[in-house]
Amino acid sequence: MNNLTRYFDVRDQIRAGDLIAFQGSGPLSGLIEAFSAGPSHAGIIRVIDRDAAGAKVVKMVESTIEGGRNGVQTNRLSQRLADYDEGGRAWWLPLADDVHQAIDWFKFYQFIGGAEDHVRFDTGGLFEFILRGLPIIGARIGQAEHRDRMVCSGFATAVLEAAGVLRGINWSKVSPQDLVEMKLYRQCVQLLGKPAVLRNFNSL
Repeated sequence: MNNLTRYFDVRDQIRAGDLIAFQGSGPLSGLIEAFSAGPSHAGIIRVIDRDAAGAKVVKMVESTIEGGRNGVQTNRLSQRLADYDEGGRAWWLPLADDVHQAIDWFKFYQFIGGAEDHVRFDTGGLFEFILRGLPIIGARIGQAEHRDRMVCSGFATAVLEAAGVLRGINWSKVSPQDLVEMKLYRQCVQLLGKPAVLRNFNSL
């Protein structure tokens, strides 16, 4: 189980709409990171709740295969961080205040609610994304958006597009690194792993 000290230090500052980026230590994560030169997974904060004792509970929605479930699902962030790959990393990317204020929250939750347990993780799309890194042929691979299946970063991008924050983006082509580079955030806080800087953070 991973140490959550850094997470608990900032938990009370996390808001719905913020993003979490992960960098895994397994072979598939390594392949994604090799082609995109960035993190391998991304989720978006869905809701802030309270447990029976009154402690804050942060829940993240993500498109993944986890706990026997395939596709868009909501998971407790502390549990995902605690159980994440040994040697992996995670970062909290809080949205800038003006971006947060621009979110249409009805459409934000409507889109997530419509996707949960209906949109599957796009395994084929994941490999299409990896192959897009190949010279010449990569630009011709997997250009279509599919509403019934999405990779993690594509889903997070689709949520932000539905909520009015992003426009005109083909979310099927968005990698976790592309999300990191979008100029949406006020800072970057590492939650897990050995210190590392996210390349080109908040630059585009």
